[in-house]
Amino acid sequence: MDNLISICIPTYNRLPLLQETIASCLTQKYRPLEIVIGDNSTNDITEEYLQNLVLPDNIELRYFHNRPTCGPAMNVNRLFDAARGGRLLLIHDDDLLCEGGLDILAECWEKHPSARCVYGNQYLISQAGLVLPQKSEELNVFYSRSKQFEGPQTSCLEAGLRQQVPNNGYLVETALARQVRYRTEAEVGHSVDTDFGIRLGAAVESGAFVYVNEYVSKNRENETSIMRLKSINHGQHLFYREVEKFPVSSPGEVAAKQELLDRIGAIASLDAAMAKDRKMAFHILFSRHYGKPIFSHWTLFRLLSIISPNLGMAAGRLARRS
Repeated sequence: MDNLISICIPTYNRLPLLQETIASCLTQKYRPLEIVIGDNSTNDITEEYLQNLVLPDNIELRYFHNRPTCGPAMNVNRLFDAARGGRLLLIHDDDLLCEGGLDILAECWEKHPSARCVYGNQYLISQAGLVLPQKSEELNVFYSRSKQFEGPQTSCLEAGLRQQVPNNGYLVETALARQVRYRTEAEVGHSVDTDFGIRLGAAVESGAFVYVNEYVSKNRENETSIMRLKSINHGQHLFYREVEKFPVSSPGEVAAKQELLDRIGAIASLDAAMAKDRKMAFHILFSRHYGKPIFSHWTLFRLLSIISPNLGMAAGRLARRS
């Protein structure tokens, strides 16, 4: 069905938040609609809940329980493959669609024949779901989501490198999403969403990305989100390596690539050290993108971590106590 839109939701062991996500999807007026859920949960609680869920007319729910479980990126790719709609929208299980958010994206799509991916602004919300207005505005401005950028993007690759495409809440052509796909955490660390946006931009022609300057989704500051956990290595050095070798041509693309490397350089050097990739750690540490003074406690901490990750961790604990 050409006008069917598939909302894809990957989930893992957090039914209460997933219930809120689903509820936000059911407020959308667009029809026909299907909600496709890929479940990596280690129990059957989500499956049992969904069996009794009552849906409005013209909305279908399809559910897949991954057994055995797979990584987050693989779960998303399975959702892309399962989607029956010509277009799909990805929303994570701790985030929400604004009321009418999908309707805004679908309407924008109809206005722009060149569109292959349409996206808008994100609210940042607290763990409890409260909108954080100032943080939301700063978030969107930082990622080039403001009135001056509204409409079709001249360089979709530049938009991807600037992380203008949100981590979810975008409407994208299903065939294109399947073509590009998510890469695994082993390839790009936990920056799988940003990596997807960049490669999506590289795969399409000018004007295929369309930004609408309206709020369409809500991104939760979830304490259990992978990217917020400080106890694990996020593999930013892997993502850094991929961005560094990514081919760019226009001045805007070159600048966007350099700015992204500048943003992740310091943490990427530490992640490389902690992963015992000493060559990569030194490479970033002495690059123009490191961004910290060479003669500083930050650099000393990284050098200790390159010598021994355990020594670096011990030094970090000692610094926090003092």
